[in-house]
Amino acid sequence: TFIFLDLETTGLRRPIEITEICLIAVQKDHLLRAAETKTEPRLIDKLSICVKPVQNIECGASSITGINKMDLAEKREFDRKLAKVIKTFLRRQPSPSCLVAHSGDRFDFDILASEFVNAGVKFPSEIQAADSWKAFRKLHQAEELKTSEAKRTTRTKLAPYTGRLSFSLGNLYKRMTGSEIENSHTAEGDTLALLQLALKK
Repeated sequence: TFIFLDLETTGLRRPIEITEICLIAVQKDHLLRAAETKTEPRLIDKLSICVKPVQNIECGASSITGINKMDLAEKREFDRKLAKVIKTFLRRQPSPSCLVAHSGDRFDFDILASEFVNAGVKFPSEIQAADSWKAFRKLHQAEELKTSEAKRTTRTKLAPYTGRLSFSLGNLYKRMTGSEIENSHTAEGDTLALLQLALKK
């Protein structure tokens, strides 16, 4: 099972707290079938929750996500109960399961793990993790290698592209779909966008 994940947070200043989390789980065979038929997966499990942080939300984060601390005043903090809800959601999925987050190695995975530690709940060790930023970058490099080899065999005089491509979720989505992410910088909007990109690859 692939479990797509996105977090919105208080910003980049440590300690970073979650303000919104979304998990969308799709079984591998359903994902492959949807990719083949160019449809959305019919069977998905979804968990989307807003969280009240202890600290203030940085202005920069607030301007990107549209969430401020007042918006979350009536919500609950990331506590033991929420950690157990997430753990139960993850363990309900058919094994093996893999969390997939864009730039997850640099951001989402550590933050989620930290929230679990603070809540005193052990994160399920059987859940694997994969950073989609790294995966899409490797796919691009493999495609570029094929293209450059094809150009060499046809003796083309075109110079290879040497500029730097951005692999941010928004830029990648725009390149692959031709449109902007709907509800960008919401945990659910970005998670759905990541799922759509996975269907295209």
